Amino acid sequence: MGQKAPHVALECTLQSLPNMVILAEEVANSKLTLFDITKQICDAVQARGEQDKHHGVILLLEGLIKSFPEVYALLQLNQIWLRFLHLFYSSYFPIRPLFLKIITDESLCLYLDA
Repeated sequence: MGQKAPHVALECTLQSLPNMVILAEEVANSKLTLFDITKQICDAVQARGEQDKHHGVILLLEGLIKSFPEVYALLQLNQIWLRFLHLFYSSYFPIRPLFLKIITDESLCLYLDA
């Protein structure tokens, strides 16, 4: 889902009536940080706890994590690092190190193209 299908998330919201919904588009447009969203969730849980409501549902989309600027930068850095490691080890070493052995060439290509 994530940014590709927010209408599915909105339909889930209408059907399940959660206490809180956090959409990736909302986070991106408001330029909220991971800390801001965490604080909102904690405040909502605390407010419900004060009302003796020790239960609730929060709907988070799977693409939400990519909406945070700090996390997006880390994901980009990780992708650059993996490209470097792949090129470096495939050029200079005939034997792949252990941490690259668990990643097949097909998986690495799919990940790096994403």
